Amino acid sequence: MYHRSISVTELNNYTNSLLKEDPVLSGISVTGEIAGYKRHSSGHIYFTLKDSSAAVNCSYFRQYNYALEFDLRDGMLVEVVADAGIYERDGKFQLYVYGVKQAGRGDILLKLEELKKRLEAEGLFDQEQKRPLPYFASRIGVVTSPTGAVIRDIINVSRRRFNNVGILLAPVLVQGDGAPESIARGIKYIGTQDVDVVIVGRGGGSVEDLWAFNSEEVVRAIRDCPAPVISAVGHETDYTLADLAADMRAPTPSAAAELAVKERSELEQELAGYGRRALRAAQNGLNGAAQRIKLIRRSLDLLNPQGLVISRRKELEGYGQRLIKCLDARLNGSELRLEALKGRAQAVNPLNVLSRGYALVYEGERLIKGPEQVEKGALLDIRLAGGVLRAKAVKSEED
Repeated sequence: MYHRSISVTELNNYTNSLLKEDPVLSGISVTGEIAGYKRHSSGHIYFTLKDSSAAVNCSYFRQYNYALEFDLRDGMLVEVVADAGIYERDGKFQLYVYGVKQAGRGDILLKLEELKKRLEAEGLFDQEQKRPLPYFASRIGVVTSPTGAVIRDIINVSRRRFNNVGILLAPVLVQGDGAPESIARGIKYIGTQDVDVVIVGRGGGSVEDLWAFNSEEVVRAIRDCPAPVISAVGHETDYTLADLAADMRAPTPSAAAELAVKERSELEQELAGYGRRALRAAQNGLNGAAQRIKLIRRSLDLLNPQGLVISRRKELEGYGQRLIKCLDARLNGSELRLEALKGRAQAVNPLNVLSRGYALVYEGERLIKGPEQVEKGALLDIRLAGGVLRAKAVKSEED
């Protein structure tokens, strides 16, 4: 039998009209858990309604949701009143919601609360277990996706604050099947690499996107990590069990890098402050000694009798010698402290290492640490104490 050909638009329009005319699918009540909740700047709300084996997209337009008396969120169990239809532009089946009421707590939130209570009872979230971050971290570990914006933000912020800080990445899955195990393995690996602090993070997303960071494996890996851990999961309003277990939470990956890496200018200011305080202490000691000498001389002038002056002269000379020794000791101590501070400042200055004949090799912005990182024909920048050489890799050999 011959059927005339119709356009995709006609097909979607016809199908949509069938759905709207179906009395069963008009004003239907559907119960499920909210996932992927998003509120658009226009006021429209979009989410997925799901149960254990199926899901359906929902649109909740502003003219219907403006009087909603409670906030929707991922994991909430709700009953919606809606009309079934097709979004004709994309041909996607969805529910057009015009009423929502709470139906209880969803399985996702219930499971999360049960896990949180159990781990909390073990003391894994206790404030007493939180470790302070190191004063100066020369090598930081990062556990995140190797391709997302998170690692780029951490590298940019860290290098801007202290350009020769070492960054070691443990690339992991941050969502989906296998993500909890991948993150836990990454934390365990990075903990064996002699890093001063560890950043564990990812970008923002729905509750389901961040769910891997609510896993028991990740929480225990954070607590077992030998180095302090900073969590940077999602946005500032997102909280996970990893945030509760970490030694410190950062609202964003960039903020985590700022917490982990001390700014170079700040270090230089602190060193200069130590030097100024040492000089002031020495000057105050000299001024105090001079005042005491003046008081002794004034007392001698008041006593005046020649015999007393003679009898006390040796005692006064002894005081003077001890005073000079004391001043010498203080000055020597101040000089030693100043030299120590200078040595610390020189130790963190990468130019001193280059001036001894060493060099830093980069391919673009990437620091080369071994010959296996360089392919034949790669263009290299060799940074010396006096400038930069451009070179091309002809052959790569390992020791």
